[in-house]
Amino acid sequence: MTDIVRPFGRSLYVEFGSTGNSGAVSTLQLDKGLTITKSALEIHGQYHTSDTAFVIERFPSEQLASNALQLLRGAVQRFAKRQRVAGMVKAGVLWGVTPLAIVVLALTLNVAATRQAGVLPPVLAPTPLATAPGVPVPPVQPPEAEVAKGMDNAVRAGKFSVQVSSGSAGTLYVFSDPGCPHCRDFERELDVLAKTYTIHVFPVSVIGGSASATRISQLLCTSAGARSAGWKRLVTGGSVADAPACEDGPRAVAANDQIFRVLGLPGTPSIVAADGRIMSESLPLNAQSVDSWMRAAQRR
Repeated sequence: MTDIVRPFGRSLYVEFGSTGNSGAVSTLQLDKGLTITKSALEIHGQYHTSDTAFVIERFPSEQLASNALQLLRGAVQRFAKRQRVAGMVKAGVLWGVTPLAIVVLALTLNVAATRQAGVLPPVLAPTPLATAPGVPVPPVQPPEAEVAKGMDNAVRAGKFSVQVSSGSAGTLYVFSDPGCPHCRDFERELDVLAKTYTIHVFPVSVIGGSASATRISQLLCTSAGARSAGWKRLVTGGSVADAPACEDGPRAVAANDQIFRVLGLPGTPSIVAADGRIMSESLPLNAQSVDSWMRAAQRR
């Protein structure tokens, strides 16, 4: 018998036949968001849709348990990398933004380097993302220059975003979900920032799922001039039910969700500057902190 950790669609086939105590066969679902940890001689898994962890396997020694953890993590990271590249390709098609193809090429050329450094993206799940799901490793983010081009082109396309203000201090792109409580709280901070910054909101459904997607689709089917007021209604629990139906709305939501994942954003709300920088989740999420972050870059 041998140890087997093998991709099976969106799952992993796992069998520690030669080193595990039980030799049991299990299947781990990667698209649900999965955290893998080691506790003493046991390897545990926990889905982000559950509060309960489970034992994947127990081992007779610390070294064997550590080896198994590395084997599982490597498999999960390879899955995440494939999902990231696939997401980029899909997002590039949906947005119709040529620079994103350059990002895909850049990441392809750097696959060997990122593998060697162990810097690979976390598992990205379609379920609500309060924080980035999967094995806790740093996400690979596209180059800032290409992020800046892609975001600017997306705004110019007029299909994916909501302009809530026009200011002279700089431009902010905000990924926000109307089903996210933190996003609702952050609207007060956006109102302050709107006095000096140009703000474009890219609505996503990574927290609220289909409920958010339906409401956002309706919003993005309205005219650009009507979206700001419509967004305020959505984010405070209202709707734009009187909006006309259109094919572009659902496509725009799907594209925004894909770009959210491609950028490796940790959750909502997330902020991207016009120069392609992504605000760190370690910074306080308030107007003063955002303003300081923006001004610090301008002083370089």
